[in-house]
Amino acid sequence: MWAAGRSNGLGLQMSLTCVRVLLAYGADPNFQNPRGYTPLLAASIIREREVVRALLAAGAFPDTCDAKGETALIKATDADSLNVVEELLAKGASVNAASTAGNTAIMSAVSVEVAAALMRGGADPGMVSQDGTTALHQQAIDDRVEVARVLLGHGAPLETKDAQGNTPLHVAVRARSYNVINLLLEAGADTTTTNHAGTTLPLEALLPWDYYSTHDIFPALNTPTLMAELTYYVGTGSIQAEWVLTQLLERGADPGQAGEKEVTPLMLASAAGQEWLMRLLLDAGALVDAQDAAGRTALAYACRWGQGGAVEVLLAHHTPVNTLDSQANLPIFYAAQNAHYPILLSLMVQLAFFMCSS
Repeated sequence: MWAAGRSNGLGLQMSLTCVRVLLAYGADPNFQNPRGYTPLLAASIIREREVVRALLAAGAFPDTCDAKGETALIKATDADSLNVVEELLAKGASVNAASTAGNTAIMSAVSVEVAAALMRGGADPGMVSQDGTTALHQQAIDDRVEVARVLLGHGAPLETKDAQGNTPLHVAVRARSYNVINLLLEAGADTTTTNHAGTTLPLEALLPWDYYSTHDIFPALNTPTLMAELTYYVGTGSIQAEWVLTQLLERGADPGQAGEKEVTPLMLASAAGQEWLMRLLLDAGALVDAQDAAGRTALAYACRWGQGGAVEVLLAHHTPVNTLDSQANLPIFYAAQNAHYPILLSLMVQLAFFMCSS
């Protein structure tokens, strides 16, 4: 075990000689330590093809797994060792063996060469792990577009949802993996999908953050720090966010599709004061008078956080100014409550009435 796993430290030639001598004197090539590691697993991790070859020739089992259920092929793929991967496959290693977490070797591929070798060896790109992710989900997270292209070329499914209901496109948008986003859209990925939290792709493009999917964002963002977070996340990478939104909308995404608690992309953009995003959504057909689960419109969101420019955009698109929410409050109430006086004046010109429940 020590000789097989220390090749880089000793130098390949010396280590290989040690392994061969030990094997010649009866060392067990399938010995496992308390963590389940065998000499073959150790050699695969550090990318030593000749040691792997010697161990296999001496009878090492290619599919023995460690305590996590990971085989030598999974270890070699993690290490991006094409030579070791090819050696193991040539000796009959199971290409679709899964760890206890349900991960297979192809899910760990980080290079085109290793991914292609695994696919030639019969890897199934449609297998799912315990959390429902596929190899394509993994590439979407890390924006490895060329590996994703290999997977798609071998029939990787576009619409498999993980345990949270996210497709690879959903994951790519959340991770802002722009190259993979483009690839998946060109391959025909569904732009209208929602995950189990009700999060849509346009929402993810605006706010790759799950806060609003577990809280009512309107009352929850009640401090300057939390509001700054919203503004930061919506505004970060604004040019790229505009590109993602544009691509999604051009391919059929609904600009007004609501998520958790019926929050729409326009409401988020209005709260963050992102006027250019608001115009993009409105021009694509987002309803200016859509209401969340509490009856609040995008105008209420803009008023709540003092986004004067956003208010003007909404007024220019003929938003109703006197829509009552479930608390019997009008948008102007939220502007008054937070002392946003310029907004108050703008709304008073529009004949907004000051109404509140208390």
